[in-house]
Amino acid sequence: TNVDSSLIVKDKMLKLTRLHANLYDNGVINGTAVIKADHDAYDVSIDNQVSNVDLKKMFINLFDVSAINGLADFTFNTQVNNARTYQDLRKNLDGAIGLKVRNGGFSGVDFSLFLSPENLAAFQSKSQLMTKFSTLNAKFEFESGISKNSSINFSSPTILATGNGVIDFAATKINYRLNVSSIMPLNEQHIKSVSIPVGIDGNLFSPQISIQNMTLNTVEPKVVKSRKHR
Repeated sequence: TNVDSSLIVKDKMLKLTRLHANLYDNGVINGTAVIKADHDAYDVSIDNQVSNVDLKKMFINLFDVSAINGLADFTFNTQVNNARTYQDLRKNLDGAIGLKVRNGGFSGVDFSLFLSPENLAAFQSKSQLMTKFSTLNAKFEFESGISKNSSINFSSPTILATGNGVIDFAATKINYRLNVSSIMPLNEQHIKSVSIPVGIDGNLFSPQISIQNMTLNTVEPKVVKSRKHR
């Protein structure tokens, strides 16, 4: 909504020299774009910044995915060559995409259950699961629709996670590894933190999440020495 733009059309090329608009409620987009016709295909380049967008609404519209939510800022410095269909915009994608999300969450798994040793057995019995985070940062470098060296990290007051792996838009596949660390409150087992290796594999838009061997990081209890009285 509220689009403000300037464009030039010349020699089978559309140059969007200025773009400003509101999107998905309170989101804002600013940037430029070039679309060049080449017979029955198109070359597209985009340099955009998106701020304060409702991530869930955007992903539902783009990918029919509702498993992540939050307020997001994006940077797009991308290009697509020889695009004939909408799917080619993903399959032929080159360039960098940056993502920052605030006050969001992932549906399907709840790492906060690991904040207490007594909750470990209950992990598989939960029907509605979500991991909430305060901040999330990610960067993806795409070549022909594949990001081989993407990175992601997210955190909350009790959880810190880092990860990397392959995201393949061309084949709509993902192969990702996360390491999630949960900071534990004081407990009788003297467990300081839990390290949780997580595998994310399969279809990019409905992946399988597997919890691998967890590591309990313990701390030795302090021994209080009594003073000798003379």
